[in-house]
Amino acid sequence: MKTFRLAIVSPNQQQYSETFIQFHRSRIPASVYYLFGGFLPVESEDGQYCYKLNNWTSKLNRFWQTLFPGLLCPHEKALARYLKRNQIQAVLAEYGMTGVAVQKVCERLDIPLFVHFHGYDATNRLVVEPLREKYKKMFHFASGIFVVSNHMKNVLERMGCPPEKMILNHYGPADHYFQVKPDYNCQAFLAVGRFVEKKAPELTIKAFFEVSKEYPNSTLYMVGSGERYSSCVALVNSLGISDKVHFCGVLSSEQIAEQMQHVRAFVQHSVTAENGDSEGTPVAILEASAAALPVVSTLHAGIPDIIVHGETGLLCEEHDVNSMVLNMKTILEDASLARQMGERSRSRIAANFSLERHIQCIYKTIESVVNVKPGNTP
Repeated sequence: MKTFRLAIVSPNQQQYSETFIQFHRSRIPASVYYLFGGFLPVESEDGQYCYKLNNWTSKLNRFWQTLFPGLLCPHEKALARYLKRNQIQAVLAEYGMTGVAVQKVCERLDIPLFVHFHGYDATNRLVVEPLREKYKKMFHFASGIFVVSNHMKNVLERMGCPPEKMILNHYGPADHYFQVKPDYNCQAFLAVGRFVEKKAPELTIKAFFEVSKEYPNSTLYMVGSGERYSSCVALVNSLGISDKVHFCGVLSSEQIAEQMQHVRAFVQHSVTAENGDSEGTPVAILEASAAALPVVSTLHAGIPDIIVHGETGLLCEEHDVNSMVLNMKTILEDASLARQMGERSRSRIAANFSLERHIQCIYKTIESVVNVKPGNTP
């Protein structure tokens, strides 16, 4: 039974790196209305809402907001009409910037606003600094702020978010990862993620290069794409290990799970980017853990929330390539250790970080607020 009408607002309709948002729209047991196309959305999935954003309408909205800062601009009015027409009872904004963009509409309609932070929206200085005061206003108005790691919770609290409004809600992996059977006898590693600064794919490659000197039969599979893809390919070629590092491109969730059956461990050298951008809790690490793969990674953001050093994986400080090399070698030296870590990791994910728990946390939090608002029955 669908218990309330929920609008989920996201910048993108569907992006391969945003599996968590796709789970929100498909698994939250409410009547979900999905809007997308920028932080202030321009389309709805049901086709009822379409705001034509062009140079003229953009100028009109900016002029309106300057002249009448307390009133809804034409774009906001269009969104408000859609929400009102569909009797929306709560809004879930994916990313902090989206929450800022839709706040005024929610205030005007007296609709509870919930904001889900994911990573760069809480840490990237280029994003956060221009919005710092608007974030504070949003924190004050919002009914709830979802965060995905203890690190993120601390960051937002320092930014002015009341602790009582924050809900710590780690992501959860898709169910099919629990069916993966890794090959602990092989000497292969898997890395999954965008080729961007905070994922530091170059450091993973450099660590693997050192490992491959002692383990010439070892291999590294790298899944994903991004702005650093070409430089990583060039690095692999310059190191003379193009026969050992395989670039797989973008794969579906099912294809990644299949690839996990042919490796011994998962590797990711996450770091804080120069602009402050950092991970929330990497979904790929949750997926690898559910797949019973030991994780070799860094003491970065939400990763220590998931990986217990020495029990379910091995962690080192950011940029410490030498320690990562030693950790990768430790995994290759002992297949039984890799198996033990992987099995403990799977059990830990199943008990504490399931997708069902993640979805229910969002649902129950929103439902509790919707149910106490008078006249808010579907």
